[in-house]
Amino acid sequence: MYTTLFLGLATLAFIVLVIGVLYLIFHVRKAIISMNQFLETADGTLKSTSEEVTLTAKSVRDAADGVVAITSDVREVTGSARALGDNLKDVSAIVKVFSGELEGMTTLLSGRLRGVRAGIAAALSVVQKGLWK
Repeated sequence: MYTTLFLGLATLAFIVLVIGVLYLIFHVRKAIISMNQFLETADGTLKSTSEEVTLTAKSVRDAADGVVAITSDVREVTGSARALGDNLKDVSAIVKVFSGELEGMTTLLSGRLRGVRAGIAAALSVVQKGLWK
C-alpha cells in the first residue's frame, strides 16, 4: 500500500513537474517572441538613426570643408593686404625722396631766379643810367 501511495505521489509530482516545465516553456517562448519583436523594432530605429547620423556627419564634413576654404581665402586676403601695405610703404618712401629732391630743386631754382632777377635788375639799372647820361 505504501508503494502504491508512493508511486501515486511520484506520478502526481511528475505530472506537476511536466505542467510546470510546459508553463515555463510557454512563457519563455512568449518572452523570446517579445524579444524578437523588440530587436526588430530597435534594428529599424537604429538603421534610421544610423542613416541620420551619416547624413549629419556628411553635412558637418561639408561645413568643415567650407570653413577650410574660407580660412584659406582669409589667409590670401590677409597676405594681399600685407603686400599692399608693404607696397604703399615703398611708394611713400619714394614720394618722400621725390619730395625732398623737388624741395631741393625748388630751393636751387629759387636761388638761381633771384640771381637772374638781380642780374636783370642790375643790367637795367646800368642801361638806364647809361641812357640818361
